[in-house]
Amino acid sequence: MAGLNDVIERLSQGTQNVLTVHLGARITKVRDYLNALDEIRVFTANSQNFGHQSSSVNILRNLIRMGAPGPYTFALSASNSADYADLEEKIRLLIPQFRQVGVTFELGAGGRTADVTVVRLDKALAPAQFAISGGFDDLENKTPPYHLLNVTNYVQLQPYAWNRGTNMVRIMPPGGTASEYNLDELNPTTLLARRAFYLADPELTQSDREAIAQTPYANKARVIERLLERREAGEITLFPVYGVTTKGSAYTSLYNAVTGALIAQNTHPAVKKTVMVQITTLTASEWEAFLFLMRDPAGQMVNKIRTTPDFRGWNEENKVKDRVQDLGSPNSVPTVEQLDEELSYLKDDQLLVVYIGKIPAPLFDALYASATLPPVLEGQNTAELMLNLGKPYFKITSNNSREADARFSYATLPLSSTGAGTDATNSLDESFNGIYFTRPDNWYRDRPTYPPTQLPAMINAYVQPAGNARATYFAAQRTFFHDELNDKLLRGLDLFVNLIGPAALEEHRLTLAHAELDDANAPVHEAGAAARAPARIAHRKPPTRVAGGDANGASELLEAFYEDLTSHTVDGVLDFLLAVTDGILNEFFRQVVIDVVFTITDTVTEINADKTEVTLTGKSKAFGAGNLTLAFSFTDSGGTIAGKMSGAFTDTVWAFPGAQWLSVANPSLALAIDSNAAVPVTGTVGATFTAGIAAKASLTLPSEPGRLLLQAEFLTPRPSITNIFQMLGGINIQALLPSQIQFFSDIEVQNLALRYSYANGVMEYIGVTLGTPENRSWQLVPGVTVTGLSFSALTDYPGDLQRRSTRYVIGGRFDIAGGHAQLEARVPALRVTGGLIDGSPPITLAAIVTEYLGADFAAAIPASVSSTAIEQLSFMVDQAQGRVQLLDGRLRAVAGAVCRQCAVYDHRPELRDRRRFHAISIRRKRMPAATTAPAARRLKLKEASAAR
Repeated sequence: MAGLNDVIERLSQGTQNVLTVHLGARITKVRDYLNALDEIRVFTANSQNFGHQSSSVNILRNLIRMGAPGPYTFALSASNSADYADLEEKIRLLIPQFRQVGVTFELGAGGRTADVTVVRLDKALAPAQFAISGGFDDLENKTPPYHLLNVTNYVQLQPYAWNRGTNMVRIMPPGGTASEYNLDELNPTTLLARRAFYLADPELTQSDREAIAQTPYANKARVIERLLERREAGEITLFPVYGVTTKGSAYTSLYNAVTGALIAQNTHPAVKKTVMVQITTLTASEWEAFLFLMRDPAGQMVNKIRTTPDFRGWNEENKVKDRVQDLGSPNSVPTVEQLDEELSYLKDDQLLVVYIGKIPAPLFDALYASATLPPVLEGQNTAELMLNLGKPYFKITSNNSREADARFSYATLPLSSTGAGTDATNSLDESFNGIYFTRPDNWYRDRPTYPPTQLPAMINAYVQPAGNARATYFAAQRTFFHDELNDKLLRGLDLFVNLIGPAALEEHRLTLAHAELDDANAPVHEAGAAARAPARIAHRKPPTRVAGGDANGASELLEAFYEDLTSHTVDGVLDFLLAVTDGILNEFFRQVVIDVVFTITDTVTEINADKTEVTLTGKSKAFGAGNLTLAFSFTDSGGTIAGKMSGAFTDTVWAFPGAQWLSVANPSLALAIDSNAAVPVTGTVGATFTAGIAAKASLTLPSEPGRLLLQAEFLTPRPSITNIFQMLGGINIQALLPSQIQFFSDIEVQNLALRYSYANGVMEYIGVTLGTPENRSWQLVPGVTVTGLSFSALTDYPGDLQRRSTRYVIGGRFDIAGGHAQLEARVPALRVTGGLIDGSPPITLAAIVTEYLGADFAAAIPASVSSTAIEQLSFMVDQAQGRVQLLDGRLRAVAGAVCRQCAVYDHRPELRDRRRFHAISIRRKRMPAATTAPAARRLKLKEASAAR
């Protein structure tokens, strides 16, 4: 079997090498286009958090780093003056050099500098050629202000795995008709949506320091720089935490993060004095709740949450009150002198939690790059930073749809993977249960909701990466995402420049003939009052350029190629590399065949009557894995020869040591090679796997060294769930289903994924996705009928009886009081999480009462309560606990009102009149003071009254 594995490695390496060379040439054209522009516009609109603004700023910095001279106009869009002020403050945090709208400043990146001017899009800009955005939610009934940007070419890219907007190009030639191109559909093999932006390793420059020193963040900068100095000297362990207010309750995530830091100190001698840097903006009540929980874990919260015995036991056993100190608060950021004093008292087994709040982006990035424990984060841009750094991280995210949320938060390679891999799903589960989800009333040693058992795997991978499989997984992310050739920005611009073709500002010139390509049936996209309605074009390619061809499309180049092949064929034997001496075909095959000799026997070469295609069939042993029966199809692609090859290994055995229950037959190979394609070389290696059922599975080239990820999709008729147990190593996944579902006879296997390490001879996991007809439903609880059921099962190490385990997830959706919700159930110990789907209409309390109790009950509710609407909601149903729990939510309420769920005011301006269900406020009048920290103080805790 080593022979076929060797073939896969050579094919993968050859694919990567050719990709590097040819993409490099294409990217040179991208740089030439950017360098020739008189102005580059970068666009961002306001939003609740920093995500799209950060992404757009990263694009700006990357364009400067790449050498595009600009000058740059950074265009801001907001709905009113208050929103503009909020957006401008965000940009000041992201770009400390920015002071005032309309005033040009110099910004540096990668040793290069450029002039940047920030402007408001409150009126149309002068015409220009090009604008680009790092994120816009156009799938939520929003449209970029094209008429205000006023550019001929607009490129829109989204942050990693973002699904509320499209990666697209809009071309509006002067006086012409606008055309739009969905880049994910235009060239699916690029897999743009799953890519991340390349980010240079963070560097805090002198320009950054000087700029920040003139801002209100100067004191915070001094504190952060002192922490970085101490960390560099090896005096402290650095643990940044951000994003704890976006989902759930801040006190839960903060306390659980503290748990992780103490575990690291307990288990790793190198982890001593630890500083947890809290850089989320908290309210005073949120901060006090966190401190209260550490000092008095037996206390009762305002919404009657009581800590579990397991929580209190762990807290007492690990002496949390004595080991954890605090410095600073939402009302008082510490100084460097106060920090130094605290650190002078801090012992090796103690943790100092420093409240900092929001900080400028260069400080933020430097802090995360210097972390010595896996940092806590929330946003996609920070996740992209960690993908580029290749280090473990805890991401605060929902787990309503495990497969989708795992893909959203943790990457699975290769990008073509149909499902999230076990490393991604394990990382998601550990972050979800270890940081965000598990409240103090839900700590149980015998359940996943116990952070002391959930957090160590990620911590171990970060602190001791050598030989750690999870650390290897994260390191592979850096290898891929920190390669500029895999950069979403460059690959998106490659599609725009080299596949679509920009329009010129001065004339109606387009590489694509839009008038000919417009589809009369294409849906119209509203682009604003001053813009024309563009035709959406999803699958368009430039017309094939025929070198020296005639009017009928015949190619002289292809005829000459045919003559070369036939003239080098003697008695049916062809040395392909002697006949094809240059071009991408020679470049690729000379790297993958044995001894740079590609001999084909029984060769039959033909050219069709139209002179548009050459075919070649034959046999070859040149790949080193036995006989390969092959078939080529060659065409003229823009003046170069492109080829497609398919083949079957007729006498090759593909064995999988450690997975002996699988029978493997009919290995095959398919390649597509075209220097003008967005991806010059694509390919798959496939085989038929049999274990009770037969599955035709394939892996995508290039493959990860030492590992094979094989995927199969079943077409009608699909195998039944009753036939899959043998494929999974003898595990009866049907028996794990809830009793109502076990008896469904029409659960079918939709796809299958196998990940095998041939370096270690281990089947690492086998996953299956199953489904039922649309009319199947599941009565979860009275009043909730789940439809659209989907099932996925993942078995880790199926061939190892000691290590193997199976996780089962059931997904579905239901409607409630006019709103639309989704849920995900885990079995065998049934636990359901779910919530309102993004974009769902809000649910009024009156509608819920009407649906479940009747109109008479609803009529009795006071109007001030009945009109309150739930517009964001997450919930959990735990069968083991026999309880329903609200995890997170948002009410649309009267300004200044207090939510009865938490009885806590939320004064964060970005939420305005929307009140979040915080899980906690505090009833106790006082909190015990810390006895060891110099900065400890008695906190007077105000009892919150429930206004609703």
